[in-house]
Amino acid sequence: MMSAPGAPNGGGPNQPTDPEPDVSETNSETTSSNITIQDHELAEYYVQRHGRMFHTFPRSPYFLPADDEEAIRLREQHAVLQALVGEAYYQPLRTMLGLAEQQEAEKVVLDLGCGPGIWVEEFARGYQFAYFIGVDLVPMARQGLNEAHFECYDISARGIRRDDGDVDTVHMRYGNFYDLIRDTHRVLSNGGILLSIEIDWRPDYQIDFPRFNLQATLDFLHRVAECAALANAGTAWDPTRIPTWLVDAGFTDIQRDMRLLPVGQWSGSQPMREVGRLAQLMCIKFAEAMRPAFTLLLRDDPQQVEHLIAEVRNELASDENTGWSIPVHLVTASKDSHA
Repeated sequence: MMSAPGAPNGGGPNQPTDPEPDVSETNSETTSSNITIQDHELAEYYVQRHGRMFHTFPRSPYFLPADDEEAIRLREQHAVLQALVGEAYYQPLRTMLGLAEQQEAEKVVLDLGCGPGIWVEEFARGYQFAYFIGVDLVPMARQGLNEAHFECYDISARGIRRDDGDVDTVHMRYGNFYDLIRDTHRVLSNGGILLSIEIDWRPDYQIDFPRFNLQATLDFLHRVAECAALANAGTAWDPTRIPTWLVDAGFTDIQRDMRLLPVGQWSGSQPMREVGRLAQLMCIKFAEAMRPAFTLLLRDDPQQVEHLIAEVRNELASDENTGWSIPVHLVTASKDSHA
């Protein structure tokens, strides 16, 4: 049996679930608190399916696993994205927190979809007057941070559990929900900052490279898109729409950028080739993590899923398949200081 991650600091338990529950009967979405979750309570957050552990919120569109194996994958993915994005993207946040230190004025930073909490861990260090809150479906993050706590609830179903204007910065990798972005605007203080990072799993190709064989990988990514649409009530996943949603929600000073994450050691300098090598491993682990979703959401035959994943693994590991990248969309926005 796969193990659930260790207990974090924060989050209230959900109602106990049957080992193989019907999704309509799981999880009461109870309000989180700031107490430490005890080991015996962890089982109330998880259900085992197809050899992996998953969250128990029936209405959440998140369909990837939520166990130790997934926590490791997310930490590695975070490292790859940070290497691609660089420090300049976070300069607005660093500036805000630096001014707070000078003025001894506390700032609250909210990380939506925090996963194992690595982003909070990294940014919470060194700021005496900043307090970080991570939110996710399961208690995957580490406990014991003095500058932060973690809460467990389904933001897609119940919204963000903060008062109006209660937060100074929101960091999110959860931007596929129009209503959630509007709720983010609500909880931000006047002049508050939103930072959004989203992977677009529709590959980009370099025309100056020879043709390559990614037939299984393209089929895999098409099926990922099918899973996302099914989980999100038929709405196709398109991170390029986030800036439009931000405008509709009332955000201003919207800045957008798109970085190409090379898959494999084929692009640019040695540091970028190393990023490409890590991205190659990241994609292979993502394919492995998607295995249960294909069986549960798409009702695919398990043997056919195994065959597809094996073909994807072979294609991604091949040195012949060069010249393709994964788009990563970066957006920053502000809430009008006079809102």
